[in-house]
Amino acid sequence: MVMSDDTTSPSEKTGCLLPLWAILLILGIVVACAILSVPVFNTLYGIVFPPTPPIPPDAIQTERQVVEHGVEENRYTITQNPCELVRFFISENGTCEVFWDFCEADTFPTYNRSFIPFASCQGISPAGVFAVRWKVEIDLLSPPDQTAFRMSHEVLWSGMPLPTSTPSQP
Repeated sequence: MVMSDDTTSPSEKTGCLLPLWAILLILGIVVACAILSVPVFNTLYGIVFPPTPPIPPDAIQTERQVVEHGVEENRYTITQNPCELVRFFISENGTCEVFWDFCEADTFPTYNRSFIPFASCQGISPAGVFAVRWKVEIDLLSPPDQTAFRMSHEVLWSGMPLPTSTPSQP
């Protein structure tokens, strides 16, 4: 007589298998959580790392003052002439007011003096679920052919402001 170690009976189940409906329910819950959490993660990311205003790529930050979370005043220098800088901020949906009429085509005449202030620009840029309101004051400093600008910006935590309409005048 041969004895075997196999003592499992055919009526015992091995492992824990979930029914198909339970697997589909869990999968549906995971997918719903993933879809609903994306806006939450974008918002949390924007709060932890506030969005920044448009800054030219070659700008060098020389001063930084944090007024409060999402509100800063910074000073930069750049080798671009002030007319190119004004064009950059206009391309970033800003509106600019130039105080000195020296922008002639693509050339900028060099003078042996500083023009402070040269121009002022402002705008609002969308940044995910938030927006950034920024203002720039541009100065021309002629000694080392540097243009300096001061940028103040504020994160609008409620998003882009709604457009306003003014009533027509009779």
